[in-house]
Amino acid sequence: MNSAILLVDLASQRRDCWKSFLQSQHYEVFTAEDGQSALRACLQLQPDVVLLHDSLPDVDGFDLCSRMNGNLLNHQIPIVLIRSSSDLTDAARGRQAGAADFWGSCSSVAEALSRVKSLLRLQSYIDEQAKSVMLSLGRSIEAKSLLMNGHSERIVKYAVQLGMSLDLREEELRDLRIACLLHDVGKVAVPDEILLKPGALNAGETEIVRQHPAIGENICAPLKSLRRILPVIRHHHERMDGSGYPDGIRGHEIPLMA
Repeated sequence: MNSAILLVDLASQRRDCWKSFLQSQHYEVFTAEDGQSALRACLQLQPDVVLLHDSLPDVDGFDLCSRMNGNLLNHQIPIVLIRSSSDLTDAARGRQAGAADFWGSCSSVAEALSRVKSLLRLQSYIDEQAKSVMLSLGRSIEAKSLLMNGHSERIVKYAVQLGMSLDLREEELRDLRIACLLHDVGKVAVPDEILLKPGALNAGETEIVRQHPAIGENICAPLKSLRRILPVIRHHHERMDGSGYPDGIRGHEIPLMA
């Protein structure tokens, strides 16, 4: 999967030039020419890096950087702030606004490309480390009781066999395996006295447990490497007749891998 870059710049000639160059380096490039369209694109597209030039008609670049970071919440997308003229004070303001890097517009193309690649490598490393933490969290939840221990690994075994019988691609089978290992990670929010209760749950306790698929989706949502499996995590308790949870969807509305 090619990395996606959102390029935010009012100057169309400069924007098109950068877009052509980045596409020649096999990046997927989206563009925006003002603050509002940049915010919308960032939220909808979830790019891997944002290159934000300060030449915008409706908002200061520092303010937009800060707003992007606020709106993205836990989605850790590096934002590079590019200034027409820069000094140490600007760099400090950029860091304060949440910029991952700060460029003067005179930065060479080679230097800019090198720094984009470095940011993407760092983001990929952070993502993989966070995914490892998620997997450890899932195992720790299961370790709380003999009944739950090994549950996800057993699900992996059966789900992958079923996926192979459905001729899922290798990439889909890998996603399915990770989804099985993480499908119950939202149970971290369920109190132990409910999660480990030996008898039947009352209505209130049942409602708390039924929230865990949506909570699991929210926990995993910030990680790019887990985006494809979010529907599996959210919908693994749905039923064909619509009596499942959390959304009560039915039939073909339920994702195949869920």
